Amino acid sequence: MSINQHSPSNVIEAWQQFLNNQGCSTGTPDGIWGPHTAEGTEAFQKANKLAVDGLAGPATLAAAESKGFKAPSSNFPPPGFVNTVFDISHLNSHVDLAKAKAGGMQAVFHKATQYLTFHDNYYRPRMQEAKAAGLLWGAYHFGAGGDGATQAKYFLDHAQPDGNTLLVLDFERDTISGQTNMTITEGANFVEYIYQQTGKYPGIYGGNYLRDLTKYQGHPTLSKCWLWYARYLATATPPNGWYRFDFWQYTDGVHGPDTTPVPGVVGHCDRDAFQGTAEELAAFWREHGV
Repeated sequence: MSINQHSPSNVIEAWQQFLNNQGCSTGTPDGIWGPHTAEGTEAFQKANKLAVDGLAGPATLAAAESKGFKAPSSNFPPPGFVNTVFDISHLNSHVDLAKAKAGGMQAVFHKATQYLTFHDNYYRPRMQEAKAAGLLWGAYHFGAGGDGATQAKYFLDHAQPDGNTLLVLDFERDTISGQTNMTITEGANFVEYIYQQTGKYPGIYGGNYLRDLTKYQGHPTLSKCWLWYARYLATATPPNGWYRFDFWQYTDGVHGPDTTPVPGVVGHCDRDAFQGTAEELAAFWREHGV
């Protein structure tokens, strides 16, 4: 767990009150993470011989809990959501999907491909592991600048959907030097190819980049896709073109309203709330899986 500027106000206020009680002044507790809260956190870290960074991360909170601090419930997710989905890739090197299922997880998305130059070697064995554990399985492609249909074919070749796999276009700014961002037209070509091959539109995953591109109006083709939305805040509203999001990636394991670890996954991990019940999540997978 971490407490930061994205945490619910009641959690920040409890942290501020604790720091004040420890003689590490943050001013009047107001539930807003500002410079005084960071300074109070640094003072607490210095007093307890911790690494001084002004961030209330796991080591700092462990020291605080030994002194009686208890974070209030974040009340997350809000009513109408189930918090049983997570997403991983090769960057999550230590994963036990059977433990994730036993710990209450219901579904997992995994990276399959990126542009035309990368496929995730963990994808296939983890797909088998997830099926054996009873987890619902989803696959995503990280799009980059270039022909969308060609990328969609590359994705399908490696994802090998089994009839109950959710397919997703990860539509965000590119992270690899030398590659460019996928344009909205290229994204539309990608999802149209998937539709032509499977009879179903894939999901769209997006956050800041998708919001920027649809700032003034939605896109008629992308809007046919269900939405997996990235927003590390306690509340979220969908971008133009969608009236709702089905999945809400609310944390990367560090930032967000609740950073509780995923059972069976070592280290930080993305978590996703589904808008509906556990039964509706299973039905959603049956409806949209290919």
